[in-house]
Amino acid sequence: AVQRKRPTAEEIGNEIVVGIPESVRVEFKYPNLYSFGPRGVQRTNLSIFEHIGVRLGESGEANSRPSLHFSSYTPGTTYSFARGPKWRSQKVFHRLNQLSRLVERDFLGVTQGYKKELELRGLGFKWLLEENTTDGNLAALRKDDRLLSTLETLESEGDTLVMNIGFSHQVRYTLPARVKCVVHNTTELTLESTCKDMLGRTAKDLQKLPRRDVYKGKGIFPKGFKPALKEAKRK
Repeated sequence: AVQRKRPTAEEIGNEIVVGIPESVRVEFKYPNLYSFGPRGVQRTNLSIFEHIGVRLGESGEANSRPSLHFSSYTPGTTYSFARGPKWRSQKVFHRLNQLSRLVERDFLGVTQGYKKELELRGLGFKWLLEENTTDGNLAALRKDDRLLSTLETLESEGDTLVMNIGFSHQVRYTLPARVKCVVHNTTELTLESTCKDMLGRTAKDLQKLPRRDVYKGKGIFPKGFKPALKEAKRK
């Protein structure tokens, strides 16, 4: 995806407009914004953005697509009233820009999706995917390839990844149902999801499971990543 230029305070003002792609349908049920696309559905909680209105409209141009309009109830140069001390020092146009980036990320997820490729390195290291067969509804959705395209799996647990990664026992990691895992072989897999945040957290959690080895480079890494290794200790 092409990274768009960060707009200035003068360009944003008190309102920012986000165009809705042709293949995306949007629903807003406070405090959640739902984005439906060909790759699946995504839910985003907007309760953190206070004093901001959301409406569906047109951008005003000829043959224009529907768009989302986010407007602030306070002047654009004042400080926002977002929840939490972390954002107290940000101005309104910063919050509007952040909100638009968040929504555009959801649109990209439901139209193109996000993907991460991981590989396992180490002697005797391997993994195996066990499907969740206890949830009959989940099995039916998997059979119809609708795991990412329904709201029923937003809070569900998915398949389990069983790994031999240097411990005396097997390590089991239960993936979220919103993250689809495809194991290509015993050392390579691909994670797919419509949620960039959930996908990144899942990949990071997997990479933290093995013991850190700075001498032989064992562990779980993004495909093609070359870690910096230390020279082996000499006697």
